[in-house]
Amino acid sequence: MREEAAPPHVTTLSLMAMQALYRPAFSLRAALPLLFLLPACAGSGAAEDEDSVAWLVRHGRFDEAVERAASERERRPEDAQAIEDHRMASTAWLLERGRRLYFAGRYEEALEVFHQARQTAPEHEVVQGWIDTTLDRLADQCLERGLEQHNRDDVEGAIASYERALSYRPQHALVRESLARALLQQNFRQGMGKEYYDDGVRALDRYFLHEARSLFSYVLKYEPKNERASQRGDQTQELLAVERATVAAELEDKREFSAARNEYRLALLLDPDLEQARRGLENMTREERVAELLRESERLFLKQRFDEATQRLDEAQRSTDRQGPEIEARRAELHQAQLEGLYQDARTLESDWRYEEAVAAYARLLEREPFFRDAIARKDTLESYVIQAEELYQRYEAAADDEQRLGLLRQIAVFWPEYRDVRRRLTELEGPQPDGR
Repeated sequence: MREEAAPPHVTTLSLMAMQALYRPAFSLRAALPLLFLLPACAGSGAAEDEDSVAWLVRHGRFDEAVERAASERERRPEDAQAIEDHRMASTAWLLERGRRLYFAGRYEEALEVFHQARQTAPEHEVVQGWIDTTLDRLADQCLERGLEQHNRDDVEGAIASYERALSYRPQHALVRESLARALLQQNFRQGMGKEYYDDGVRALDRYFLHEARSLFSYVLKYEPKNERASQRGDQTQELLAVERATVAAELEDKREFSAARNEYRLALLLDPDLEQARRGLENMTREERVAELLRESERLFLKQRFDEATQRLDEAQRSTDRQGPEIEARRAELHQAQLEGLYQDARTLESDWRYEEAVAAYARLLEREPFFRDAIARKDTLESYVIQAEELYQRYEAAADDEQRLGLLRQIAVFWPEYRDVRRRLTELEGPQPDGR
């Protein structure tokens, strides 16, 4: 369905008010009686003119109604009736648009307009009805998707869908129960053990069964103000929430941060006001992120992307209260690997007869770790080779005969055959070999 553009004279205020007029159970015509709220728009007791705002709206000619109301408002800018007519005409146009959005299944867009309606036309109770209906539909959609994912054994996906459902309807009983069981299942899969899982399920069963009995009692006995039943329900809820928070704290002490986070989430499902659980969830969310940074650092470490791995550790260090030892251990491991990498680079240069570059590489290594393996001895040896080679070559250039020059070049070739042009000079002085080479 093509979405209509708003007429130029539709006000933001009316966009909200219009939404307030519609409920999914109503048709457009059923909602139109609200338009009688246009005070005296049709005149005092007389029949409505066919070009009046009220008549145009009543006959579904919303664009014309808005234009007419805008024109009247421009002509009488201080007139309260003209202002209200314009607001309600715009509301009627937006009501039709909102209805189309909802029945086209574009619930998020409809919800956004309904929230605007509540801000702009809070006097219309039907606005909240539309918001509630749309929130229910969005929550149910997410629940259905979550149950499908759960049935396909996609626990992580199901948890995400359930949590999205709760963002619309925090007290949705079936969503809360489904999410609670999914969180327990996720912890079980992460190695928490069958006993933990069974105990958790029994605890949740006690709570949700009690809640269900309370609801049935409420319906069957018609006692909506039964304070005793309400108090017992609240007590059960609080006790179970504290129980889950206690389990979470124990897991936290065992450094099972992801599992502890799920338990704190369970506690808040049972008692959203439990401060211990709220603080614990915040802390464990942060620690879980730190654990992920440690895992990222490990992956980068294995790829020898040491600088990036160090950045992850630095970020983790700034965020954690509990994982400092793990970060320091990883940092030490990373530091050792970096040193080893520098050492191997220097050894490679040394093996390739690139002594000056190898000396520089060993120097960089020793700046970071003054006594790493045999780096000092190797660096000193290569530096002596560089000095010795230079001295011998100078003597070669100053030598008076070929035999003396040949001897000097052979001395260089013993420890640095790739030095400058020693190999070529030796070939020239030694002449063809007996095998013809």
